[in-house]
Amino acid sequence: MEDINDCINELRIQIGKGKIQKGYRAILEYMLSFQSYLKKNHKDYSFPGTFYHGYMDMSYFAFIPSSFVGKGLKIAIVFNYEAFRFEIWLSGYNKEIQKKNLDWVKEKKIEGYFIPETIKGYDSIIEDHIDIDDFDKDKVTETLEKRIEIFVKTIENTIVSA
Repeated sequence: MEDINDCINELRIQIGKGKIQKGYRAILEYMLSFQSYLKKNHKDYSFPGTFYHGYMDMSYFAFIPSSFVGKGLKIAIVFNYEAFRFEIWLSGYNKEIQKKNLDWVKEKKIEGYFIPETIKGYDSIIEDHIDIDDFDKDKVTETLEKRIEIFVKTIENTIVSA
């Protein structure tokens, strides 16, 4: 295990350079503005809960498409700092719902998405991973919105309608 003092000293050095704070702030500001964008442009989505800033592991917010109401399912838009990418997750309100739907998804063999083997260590049932090479906000928004729409349709067609 790494010595916590070494980790704190490295954090001090990196923060002293000033770029980490600016990058972190830019990601948080983007995520909050994207959440507002979705609220404004997708009236069929409801947004329970609040934005989670995270501990530089992930930041996310959740929404529920109208077709998911009563199913115990939600979508999370996640920025995964370690992988340094956006992710779209299907999640359950609780572990029981998550396990039931994970088993269903594994039976359906949905292609093109990450599906965890187990719920242990995961808060998702199925994930779409979106790597971002250039943080052009307009391009990121366009890409995320398209991928969210495809992801939601896929879930509607395989889980929600079943």
